[in-house]
Amino acid sequence: DELFLQLLDKATAQGRAVRPNLGAGYAPSTFEGDPDADGIKSKAFAASMDRLFKAEKIATKSNHRGSKYIERANS
Repeated sequence: DELFLQLLDKATAQGRAVRPNLGAGYAPSTFEGDPDADGIKSKAFAASMDRLFKAEKIATKSNHRGSKYIERANS
């Protein structure tokens, strides 16, 4: 779960929005392709994403066009 959060922070810092739904920008697929993923597959990142949503450590937000993306939840 920590690696998911690290990659989320990295994507956010680079201005790349990642999404909770399948398709372009799907966070688990995006993170699987990251050089820092250490070989972790999309399925494992999807399970991590589910745990982090349940723990309220990440949240889905919408931009001004209504597109949904993931960010860290407010603590």
